[in-house]
Amino acid sequence: MALLMAMAVLLAHALAIHVDGFGEIAPAREVAHVAFRLARNWVHFGEVAWNLGEPVAWSAYPSPLWVVLSAVAERLYLPVTFFAQVIGILCALLTLGATARFSTDRVAGVIPPLLLVANATLAATAISGTEWAAVTLFLSAAWVGFERRRWVAMAFCLPVLIALRPEGAPMFGFLFALSLYERLRPRNDRGDPAPLWSFAPGLLAILLMMRIERFDGASLYVTWWQQLFTPDAATLLDGVHSTRDALVAWVTPILIPFPVVALLCGRLSGHGARALLMAAAWIALIILGGGSDPAMHMALAPALPLLCIGLQQGILVALDTESRLMEILAWSALVGVASAGAMASRFPADVGPFKLKDSMTKWMTPRGPMPLAAHFPRDQIGPNPAPAQQGRLALQAEIDHTITMRALGIFLRDYTPENLTIATAWPGATGYLAGIKPAQAGELLPTPGNPVRDLTGRIPTMTSPIQSPFRAREELDLARLQGADLVILGEIDPSLDVALPPLPGMGESWANFLQGPSESQSTGNGFLASYELVTVPLSTTGANYRPFHMLRKRALEAQPQLRISLVKGRVRVELTSAPNCPEPSMPQILDLQIRLLKRGKNTSGFINPFGHVVMVPPRHVLARTDLYWQGGQQAVVRLIEFDLAEAHAVCDFDSLRATLFNTGMRSSSPVAGAGPPADLMTP
Repeated sequence: MALLMAMAVLLAHALAIHVDGFGEIAPAREVAHVAFRLARNWVHFGEVAWNLGEPVAWSAYPSPLWVVLSAVAERLYLPVTFFAQVIGILCALLTLGATARFSTDRVAGVIPPLLLVANATLAATAISGTEWAAVTLFLSAAWVGFERRRWVAMAFCLPVLIALRPEGAPMFGFLFALSLYERLRPRNDRGDPAPLWSFAPGLLAILLMMRIERFDGASLYVTWWQQLFTPDAATLLDGVHSTRDALVAWVTPILIPFPVVALLCGRLSGHGARALLMAAAWIALIILGGGSDPAMHMALAPALPLLCIGLQQGILVALDTESRLMEILAWSALVGVASAGAMASRFPADVGPFKLKDSMTKWMTPRGPMPLAAHFPRDQIGPNPAPAQQGRLALQAEIDHTITMRALGIFLRDYTPENLTIATAWPGATGYLAGIKPAQAGELLPTPGNPVRDLTGRIPTMTSPIQSPFRAREELDLARLQGADLVILGEIDPSLDVALPPLPGMGESWANFLQGPSESQSTGNGFLASYELVTVPLSTTGANYRPFHMLRKRALEAQPQLRISLVKGRVRVELTSAPNCPEPSMPQILDLQIRLLKRGKNTSGFINPFGHVVMVPPRHVLARTDLYWQGGQQAVVRLIEFDLAEAHAVCDFDSLRATLFNTGMRSSSPVAGAGPPADLMTP
């Protein structure tokens, strides 16, 4: 009954923290969509490839087995994202069962599930849609099989673990080394050590994984292992800081003195010592790899059950002292740590009369690397944003950004020709949904979709070196644009100052872009010189559209065109497409400004939406706002028409200039314009 209650609490915990802004269950994490795209291309087009026709295959995602499971769901026409989340939840629930069944004592068996269900990391991992919940289950099950001498179970779990993640091979080696050590120094119960045949399936899995090749013919797993065990100083520093952040957020390590003291006194069981040692080995692997995702630190989740079992063995020693004071201390510490750990699932806020917001903010402020999505939270806009945080805020920022990128993928699917290349730091959700088009009958049909390039380098190309799949730091590199047609830089705020680039790693290029071309250069300079800023209407489930900004290559000739003419004493302004506008044309959100000029110089006169002249120096008046425009070969829209004589009666001018701006941009910005202006000389 206690186990069932623990499972129910874990499920409720997972469903409570993985929600969108409307309280609905959020989709799988952005990175999981990379596996979904690989699986879709494999099932429907016969290529395990990120972009069809390119040799980048298994190296795009560091979990071959998760790609295979996604392909099974795709082949059975199941909703892949939901399928992955259900598998993750089942794995997390089975992990609770494995840890609870380890101890035959009913009271002791409650300790690991209590610590696990209160931990936000396991709850977030369970419903993330990634492979980490499965890794947690099979690592825990392999260890339980090793400890309980269930060799068949261990023999089954080890190859699955190795196929799920490259880190599974070092853990296989760790258990094999323990089995050899037990041959030299048997356990106290004098039981037989692990037979060699129980490691044969794991060894076979390693050999099979080594046969997976990169596009250059090298072994993919061997390359990943080399990257894992040859870190540089910056990677190690990120790993140390990231792990420190996770342990502080967990609170669970406060209980470490119980097993440590028991070990020093010679009373800690061999089970507890080996569990702590194996948890430390996994944490060391994450440190070597460069850390874990700060949005709940999913990469460290596999160490949690082992850590909790080690803590359980230490607390049992404290309870066996038959001291009433020690018993009260142990149970109080256990309940207090579980309660404090659950606070990581809350947003920093006061709890009733307790003023905890400032303390929680300081507690959840990380030292390690933060994901790029953390640079676009809803409540940190402005020149003095609040410090980025790990835990629930980082998770919510990641969820919000994944939802935005999924909406963007649908937008690009509907309005972008398949031959256009997209460059983005978030290729997963955008790339996956951009390749699923609705048919006339209502069902979804897979298509090759747009070629997508990853600006962080996690998904390699033939011309760029393969990046480590382990590191938590995401580094933007505009050199990977390689002439992409569209560039997605996240939810950028066009009103930001030049000194505040939208993402780390693009400061100089962004500054050059915002400043526009210099007097000596007509097209600007840097990686972004050949792009223009465009504003598109992006809508998400349950919400109206909002302006979303991206960069588009000028060579596409997709800019809207203005025509201004004088017809029977009335000025007419029309909107039309460029002669070579691509089909389908991307919708844009535009503002129209009509300014009155005298001898080529600006006056304080503008045309308002009613066609009347207003004099409002130095402000800017718009004639039309939030114009929804989707160009086409024959598309012509009359925007406004007004009487020229009436305008002359209010202001002395000899010409007019009509200009289109991206909605939400300051008209004074050099990149605010959405096409060339149109001028009209008046009689």
